[in-house]
Amino acid sequence: MENKSLGIGNFLWDKEKNELYIVTELPLKEDVLETLSYIEITEENLSKYLGFKRYTWYSADLIEVFVLDLPRFHATVRKEYTNHPNKNWYLHVDNEDFSTVAGVDVQYIHEIQNILILIQDK
Repeated sequence: MENKSLGIGNFLWDKEKNELYIVTELPLKEDVLETLSYIEITEENLSKYLGFKRYTWYSADLIEVFVLDLPRFHATVRKEYTNHPNKNWYLHVDNEDFSTVAGVDVQYIHEIQNILILIQDK
């Protein structure tokens, strides 16, 4: 785990206490970093930590996405819709005019948090 990938408010997992850890200051000390791990994106974690809701629809294929509506943005996460060999999820964000403002391969909850924080601050 590296400080450079983290932001204030990021959700991580404390392996020693077996509980959620929220980043409140940066950089984190090395001994603290050693006790933490990234939280993998799963269907359950998208809902539990970020409030995404699952939607399924049918076209040529069965399509399952996870949706989060924010005041000025609409975010969707889709599994296995990625080109990255080490990331299994794709985050797509549209603004209120339905123009794409972000599209990125992700693997961990904090990566989604960082993108959503960046676009909301614009």
